[in-house]
Amino acid sequence: MANPLGIKIKEVQKDITRIQLEVSFIKRILPFKLKYNVYAIKIESGICLFDCGSEETAEILKSALRGNRVTQVFLTHGHVDHAGSGRYWLKEGAQVFAPKEECAMLRSGGPEAAPQAFRYPGFEPTGTVSPDDRIALGGEFEFAVISTPGHTPGSVCYHEAHRDILISGDILFGPIQGYMVTFLLEFLTALREPDANIRRQIASLGALVSNGVIKSTTLILPGHGAEYYIREKPDAVKRSSRLLSLCLKL
Repeated sequence: MANPLGIKIKEVQKDITRIQLEVSFIKRILPFKLKYNVYAIKIESGICLFDCGSEETAEILKSALRGNRVTQVFLTHGHVDHAGSGRYWLKEGAQVFAPKEECAMLRSGGPEAAPQAFRYPGFEPTGTVSPDDRIALGGEFEFAVISTPGHTPGSVCYHEAHRDILISGDILFGPIQGYMVTFLLEFLTALREPDANIRRQIASLGALVSNGVIKSTTLILPGHGAEYYIREKPDAVKRSSRLLSLCLKL
């Protein structure tokens, strides 16, 4: 795939590409760009996206795909940097699937209490995904839907056991170095959440390990930051849990 407008594009495994997009929010107050990832999986019938970014970057993402048709979009949760262009892709003829508990947020265009800069045109997804659903893509991939509530009520991850990859949404951060803005935003998001939601996210992280989804060999494809194997970042889960625990003390 080409690299339009300077965005970062990397094939992380055969037929799996990470496309890093960026968007500015509240330019006068926060003069920086938020970087986030969309994952494009190539199958015979076209492209399946996991998360789709904001509506402002939809045309850039389409250009990055070099004319390959997007047939399906699977969302991890309903925040603007993950789901904001859902309406765009529906108009392009793709099917958009989301966790059932996120659908109210998608219809309203983001969390109702969020600043306007973090909202987006609401839409009705094509269908829903539920915990333990199996998503077969072109005979090459089969993703299990893993419930990971906390960051949002219906947050999910997508786990491909054969390849041992986890599309983690915002349940796990990428490496923090070089992504301090994202780290700060995640921290501020957690601070705004009720303590019960933060505790749910900590529990979700622990369950990914105790249930054997995350192992030393697992490749994490995070919503923000570069991909990494757990063996390379063995403290990744503890790091995220410590950050969330710190929010409980503030």
